[in-house]
Amino acid sequence: MRPRPFCDGVRGLLISGRLIAASRRRAVLQRGEAVPRSVPCDIQVLTLGDIRLAGIAGEIMVEIGLQIKARFPARLMLCGYANGVIGYIPTAAALRDGGYETNSFLHKPYAAPYAPAVERRLVNAVVNLLAFARGPRSSRPP
Repeated sequence: MRPRPFCDGVRGLLISGRLIAASRRRAVLQRGEAVPRSVPCDIQVLTLGDIRLAGIAGEIMVEIGLQIKARFPARLMLCGYANGVIGYIPTAAALRDGGYETNSFLHKPYAAPYAPAVERRLVNAVVNLLAFARGPRSSRPP
């Protein structure tokens, strides 16, 4: 059975998207510029009484948010696209399985997809910053 035209169109868009991304990276290298090997991610924490807001400069996958909330059981709101947009931030499993989120690097000037360690590093960074913002346990509520 022949694929439907819609599927052909989507497949064509994916292929053309990768070609455009490769063309952009080649142009950067031809100009003598370096393709970034890492991506900075701003993280902010705001404490309002017993409520915490954690701002992350990208869109995290729900599993990452659940890990953060499991490790920091407080009234917590995670806010994506806070002071920047570095794209989707996938889990290690999503990177292994593939999908739209893991290919979002094609729309940014990144050399490759995120490394699988991005999930662990981001969760640890957010939890550590939340704990730091909380201060000593004796002086503030959890």
